[in-house]
Amino acid sequence: MASKEQLPKKMPDDSAREEIAQKFKQRPFIFVGTIIVLIIVIVAFVFVPAIPGVQAGSSIDLTFGTYNKTPITYVAGNYFAQVRESYARYMQSQSETMNWFTEYQVWRGAFTEAVVRTGMLDEMKKAGYTAPTKSVNLAMASLPQFREEGRFSSTLYQAMTSAERLKLWRQIQEELTAGRYQEDLTGLLISSKEAPFIKTMASPVRTFELVSFPLSNYPAAEIAAYIAKSPDPFRTTHLSKITVATSEREARQVLTSIQNGTTTFEEAARTHSQDGYADQGGDIGMRMAYELVSEIPDEANRTAVISLNSGLLSPIYRINDNWVFFRAEENPYPADGSDEITLSKVRAYLMEYERGIIEDYMLDRATSFASAASTDFDE
Repeated sequence: MASKEQLPKKMPDDSAREEIAQKFKQRPFIFVGTIIVLIIVIVAFVFVPAIPGVQAGSSIDLTFGTYNKTPITYVAGNYFAQVRESYARYMQSQSETMNWFTEYQVWRGAFTEAVVRTGMLDEMKKAGYTAPTKSVNLAMASLPQFREEGRFSSTLYQAMTSAERLKLWRQIQEELTAGRYQEDLTGLLISSKEAPFIKTMASPVRTFELVSFPLSNYPAAEIAAYIAKSPDPFRTTHLSKITVATSEREARQVLTSIQNGTTTFEEAARTHSQDGYADQGGDIGMRMAYELVSEIPDEANRTAVISLNSGLLSPIYRINDNWVFFRAEENPYPADGSDEITLSKVRAYLMEYERGIIEDYMLDRATSFASAASTDFDE
């Protein structure tokens, strides 16, 4: 009696699976990494060469998107492929290195042109237009590959397979259709009424006559009247000053040395003064009372300084963190309402501090004019 063969407890496939599972449990990260690398190698060496344009003669096509449900597909020899090859040749002619970025530029540019081309054909299809058969045949017969000694050669034409001729014929039909779209877009006849219409767009819709009352036209006579009414801010004097930043005691010593004649005001200013006027002997020039506000913020002190007669010295004043005293170089005098420089200064004062006076005056003038113009604007 034949002995029964003992069946193995585990099939070979079961052992392999257990071995794989055991390796995964021992080193899961290395195992997964190995699998990923294996997949990348398969894609790189099996699928990538099959992409059209990477391997010549491939029949695989790629669809990159759609336009109005029409696929934008890359197929060897179609418009997309022709434009891509043209872009690639241009990049190479410019000594561009064909790295991933330049490849992206080539593919992106070709895809964009393919989309535009598909949009043109779609518009012509909706319009019911296709290039006439006669025009396509004539264009095809004019191709250089079918011409011999400047004439169409039926021999060369018949040498191409029917499938290749049909594919070429359709490409020419699309080319002529897209060309017609471009011609219609840029070369349609312009209506004779278009130019006059556009011309009227530049003509004025309404015309206006304008009378303006700018604040700068505030009359000099009004400024002179304001000076006469409020003369104090415009009293003028010529002053010099010394500024001491260390202490009041030092300032008093400097003032005493000037008063007893030990030194002159100018020498003391150049030696001890600590402001922008020291180099010029303390001379701050001609000032109106209102222009001394920043120099002497206290109104009572300012009035006292502006009232000094020629050659007199002021007391020492604490101004901010300094000790300051002044000397009058001339007697003070009132503003002259007929002097152009004085009028200019007072105008600037009014614009900055009393702008409302000027605005009210000009508004009254404008209101009066508007009332009179309601009957006769020109007059």
